[in-house]
Amino acid sequence: MPLREHKTLYNSTIIVSKYFFKLFNTSLFASSKNFKLGADSAILYFI
Repeated sequence: MPLREHKTLYNSTIIVSKYFFKLFNTSLFASSKNFKLGADSAILYFI
């Protein structure tokens, strides 16, 4: 696999994961009244 393709794949993976993380956070904080609880859950979810 050429380095250029690999870099493109890596960049698109980052973009997708950022999008899903934002989506996850939004839904989590919307359903959670306690902001700290939501943040702790997000951290635990990604460990």
